[in-house]
Amino acid sequence: MHGEPARITAGETTVSSYIAETKQNLRELIDFLISRNRKITVQIEGNRALYNSKIVRADYGDPLSKMSEESKLIIEKLDPDTGNALLKLSPNLFIQFLLEEISCQFDAKYLGESTEYPHIGLIVSFPNSVRIKERRSYDRSTEKIPDFLEAVLILPKGAEETVSYKLKVINRSANGVGILVTSKDSDILELVNEGDELKDLELCATTAIVKVTGTVRHVTKFEGPKHEGSYVIGIKLDEALEEFDLF
Repeated sequence: MHGEPARITAGETTVSSYIAETKQNLRELIDFLISRNRKITVQIEGNRALYNSKIVRADYGDPLSKMSEESKLIIEKLDPDTGNALLKLSPNLFIQFLLEEISCQFDAKYLGESTEYPHIGLIVSFPNSVRIKERRSYDRSTEKIPDFLEAVLILPKGAEETVSYKLKVINRSANGVGILVTSKDSDILELVNEGDELKDLELCATTAIVKVTGTVRHVTKFEGPKHEGSYVIGIKLDEALEEFDLF
């Protein structure tokens, strides 16, 4: 036994820090995502690309029916459209979303297309559980952290080539940074995956540049109109940013 898991509350929805314990909790969470029109990110098993979508309907079946019916979700078709053609080849999906700045994920399976108006889209299985991928439990105060403006990331491309990206630092904490990926640099999403170790990362402040190493914790669709269509790469650094005295 691992004891009672910690919980996260968003509005009236409560999610376990490890899994959602009951069907009722899962329903409350899914209904919350639908009511708030929250964006989700979909990754197809065996494919590195990330696709955008939203959950538009939850079908819980007929509670009065004697036949056992599995609950299902209907999500919008994937964007970019190239992802929709891959679903029949690899139906296993990883669906990710943000809840109060916490990265959450559940597994699902593609079941077919929904052609019933107005819920036209993709039918996927209802989750058995929701995992909390990353919780920001550390102090987010930036008083002692250098004001990094940009990050320069050098990544391998092919057997011998490398490619360099200069990206905006959108948030920072003692333990990591979030860097913004706009449509201009969207090809970086094909090169970076959760769990990747980053050995060539430079953080640029107004007075200095520091070289750091870290691990990709999440690649998440940005919420909000200011950077619509962009992603945030969350990086956990091997060394606390407070150690760099640049003032």
